[in-house]
Amino acid sequence: MTKETFFKVLEESNLFYFALLFGVIAFFSRKPLDSFLKKKNEELNNFLDQSEKRLKEAQLIFEAKKKTIESFEKEILNSKNETDKRIKKYKEEQKKKYQHEIQDLEAKLKSRLLRKRKEKEREFKTDFIERVFSELLHDLNEKQAKSSQRSALRLLTNTQITG
Repeated sequence: MTKETFFKVLEESNLFYFALLFGVIAFFSRKPLDSFLKKKNEELNNFLDQSEKRLKEAQLIFEAKKKTIESFEKEILNSKNETDKRIKKYKEEQKKKYQHEIQDLEAKLKSRLLRKRKEKEREFKTDFIERVFSELLHDLNEKQAKSSQRSALRLLTNTQITG
């Protein structure tokens, strides 16, 4: 027997033994391998079912939170609108209040100005009347002085003519 044929026989016998060993292992490990694969399949299915449940729960929670946020947004908007209305009302009230006070102050100021004007008019009238009287008196005095001078001149001329 040559080396080559020996190795061929050895190879073929090893291949035969290997196939036999593989067949025996497969035969005896078929049930445990089958139960192992079934168990892993069940675990995987359970994991997927739990994942779907958690996903649905998460979606429900998300929708609930989304609705809560939307209700908060509406509440905030309503609160803002209500606050805007209150501010507008407060501004109008303050405007009315201060407008009334301003009108009162304007009326008081007009009243004071009118009194001051009347006082100044009286002062002006009295000053004017005093000036007019003093001018009239002055004119009267001048006329009297002129008339007395004329009378004196007449007397003088009458006395000179007669004398």
